Amino acid sequence: MKAYSNFLKIFGAFVLSQLTVVFTINLLVDPYKIYRIINIEYFNREKPLIEKQGMRKVKSLDIEQGNYEILLLGTSRVQNGLNPRSTVFASKKTYNVGLPLGGIYELNQIIDFARTRKNSRLKTVILGLDFFSFNNKITVSGDFKESRFANKNVFITSIPDLLSLETLQSSIDTLKFNYRGNQANYYDNLGTRNKELPNLKHRELFRRTLSQYMIYETLYAGFELSNERLEDFNKLIEYCYKHNIELYLFISPVHAQQLETIRLMGLSTQFEDWKRDLVRIIAEQSRKNQDKPPINLWDFSGYNTITMETVPPLDSEN
Repeated sequence: MKAYSNFLKIFGAFVLSQLTVVFTINLLVDPYKIYRIINIEYFNREKPLIEKQGMRKVKSLDIEQGNYEILLLGTSRVQNGLNPRSTVFASKKTYNVGLPLGGIYELNQIIDFARTRKNSRLKTVILGLDFFSFNNKITVSGDFKESRFANKNVFITSIPDLLSLETLQSSIDTLKFNYRGNQANYYDNLGTRNKELPNLKHRELFRRTLSQYMIYETLYAGFELSNERLEDFNKLIEYCYKHNIELYLFISPVHAQQLETIRLMGLSTQFEDWKRDLVRIIAEQSRKNQDKPPINLWDFSGYNTITMETVPPLDSEN
């Protein structure tokens, strides 16, 4: 019995020591950029797997710690398309909160989160609107419920990840990536991409994008325009008026093939109804707030010489 007891003690000590090693490696390498204890070139500065959990945790921490004056808000189209370093923003501190599958409900929550931080300097929101963000199947996505946007203590809720072998593999991959001197596709400290989109053949990029929109229910498959999401949009405008936040709205540009996909999937009527609803809501809020500057909406979603770019033929090398 004594030998068995000694074995359990030794085994327990061994397991504890291994968990301590895993915990320490994951904490210091920090592959998902949560704890930010050290930031060393060729060790852990680049975070190639940062998007793995959905990026809500990371961006919520950035906003909480950064106190930005301007937020660029929207879906991945905003994340990939708007540059917070643009001279348009002059010296104002600007952050890109574009998020994959960013629903209008969570975008509303993000504005409130940013404004209510201690010593908040939020003055302006530039919001890119996308049709699928108003899908009744989208409320929040990715790791939103574990982020500061949902008032969670990210440092505590992420502790189980520090003991995870999956996270350990991510740490090892991050170490290898940094040792080779690579630069992550995204993102930098302003919430946007470091590099261009992956160098796919042009036709393959079109094929992948369209198949995603036709298959995933959170995009166009089974899409149903949600009155609840429209009400979230109404609350967002009302909130910005109430707290004197400058709001600039635009409908994101989409390639003509996506517009044709919307038509072929029988969503054209809902698409046009959605745009009319946006205009109606903005107009109603403007009438209620006539003492304040009106909010304008720019629509870049139509057919034009840029969005009607020719798709390369099947045998194209591009």
